[in-house]
Amino acid sequence: MKLLQVPELDHTIVVSKTITTETAHRLTNYAGKCAHIHGHSWQWTVKVRCGLMSNGLAIDFGDIKQVLNSRIHDLFDHAIVLHELDPLVGYASDLGMEIGAMLAPIPGGETRVVVVDANPTSENMALYAKKVLWEDLRTRNPSVASVKVIVNETCTSAAEV
Repeated sequence: MKLLQVPELDHTIVVSKTITTETAHRLTNYAGKCAHIHGHSWQWTVKVRCGLMSNGLAIDFGDIKQVLNSRIHDLFDHAIVLHELDPLVGYASDLGMEIGAMLAPIPGGETRVVVVDANPTSENMALYAKKVLWEDLRTRNPSVASVKVIVNETCTSAAEV
């Protein structure tokens, strides 16, 4: 059977990879429940559209995993994500403390805090992920035509860009 001898088929492929992070955040300039620090099991899915290479792969799943881990998982897993305008960030600055040290559960410890320049909504997290994943995946494989990112903040709520 000849798999690739069908000229009318588009040989552009979409492959996807998903990772999970355990990440806390809170929203500023918001009056709902998400104004309080809370955490989620975030699912980050990247869908990569590209052509087939001569070896029959579109892109190596290992490359996608490595980029997801270095640019998303290592940054956000078991961290608190706060907007730079969050009062906690300002309070720590006023005290002359690092925000991670101020929120540490034990004296001398440190909590992983990622301070971002926008409200840490699912939408903004997806936009950030798309930007950095596109840059890294395109560098690894110039045939990458597009990157789609889906960020599930909960099992029923997601943002896609």
